[in-house]
Amino acid sequence: MSPKKRKRDWATDHVDPQALADALVARLAPAIAAGWSLIAGLASVDLTAPDGRSYGFSTDLRSGWGTNERRLLGLVGDMLNICQSEIAEATTEPWPARSDEHYGDFPEPWVGIVGDALHMRYGDGPSLALELEPINLREIFGSGV
Repeated sequence: MSPKKRKRDWATDHVDPQALADALVARLAPAIAAGWSLIAGLASVDLTAPDGRSYGFSTDLRSGWGTNERRLLGLVGDMLNICQSEIAEATTEPWPARSDEHYGDFPEPWVGIVGDALHMRYGDGPSLALELEPINLREIFGSGV
């Protein structure tokens, strides 16, 4: 009998911080506001404004006991929120687009795990402003997948 493959527990396995940074930049950079840039650094993502101001986000979720889904979702959600607020504040326009009156013209960032993929978007339903390509979790978890 061959050994059974352990079912992947997305909630407790380690996230590869560089793979996460690369995957986030690959999805969000093409949609970022004109003049802004999003670059994957060493286990980080850097948002740079047209005037050169930079905002860095660490993608390192590692700890001695692993990570959990809540930390991953929180980190990615915070990054989407900060990108939105910094761009909107600097341009004085809602970004990525206007939403309906329920969100005060700002489509709410949303991050969730559906199946084996990390989904990210701004807005929902008729207020959907931007939906990013999902990240397959195998892409961001360390070896042994």
